[in-house]
Amino acid sequence: MKAEGKLLTARINDILRLSNEKNSPKFSAFLSLDEQSEIMPLVLSGKAYLFGGYEDAERKMFGALPDYVTNPKQAFPITAVRFVYPKEYTLSHRDVLGSLMALGIKREGVGDICFSEGVATVFVTNELSDYILTQITKIGRVGVKAKALLPEDAAQTFDAPATKDITFTVSSPRIDAILGALTGCSRTKADQLIKDGLVFVNSVVVTKPTKQIAANDKITVRGTGKFIITGSGNYSKKGREIITAKKYL
Repeated sequence: MKAEGKLLTARINDILRLSNEKNSPKFSAFLSLDEQSEIMPLVLSGKAYLFGGYEDAERKMFGALPDYVTNPKQAFPITAVRFVYPKEYTLSHRDVLGSLMALGIKREGVGDICFSEGVATVFVTNELSDYILTQITKIGRVGVKAKALLPEDAAQTFDAPATKDITFTVSSPRIDAILGALTGCSRTKADQLIKDGLVFVNSVVVTKPTKQIAANDKITVRGTGKFIITGSGNYSKKGREIITAKKYL
């Protein structure tokens, strides 16, 4: 494990320890896919959760929660800040993140940034929401109106991501074969993506090209895109497994 991974694991263990000692919820900042992958064994081994404010969030917090917490998602200290702007303008992820960074906000305080027509929704730690609301009236040259929402309410204000259906066959549902079909790359290129640590399945980095993929697995290829396997287990007349998937556009 790299030094950064050891430090992160130590921080997460501290969160688990404090939660146990004080019998109260304790949370990390928002974590990247790499960071989530590093601590996944800790998530799976105890009463701990990863949540980013809405279903399918990429950046998530780690939360250690006592038994008395009955609704883990509502316990997370996450606020959704909604920026509304004229529909004739278009804002990008970079525009919004840049405005937040210009305030001195660290990346770990910011989760996903989602869009619908004339609306950008940013998931942030609770402690940052009031500061953002009072400081940002423009993003780039576009005037915006900001409002804080509960995460469960915010999910209704941005569009579900557009997807494209994909159907293909493979001789084996190994990740290297699946990657080749999903991205159009060669088996050699797929192996290199895996070796470079750029492939994640269900937020865990893939280390071996032989990993088996099944229905409902979520695959992220850094720099390329996100996919979800929607179906497997049926076979063509030639004995190849038929895989259906969606690519997030």
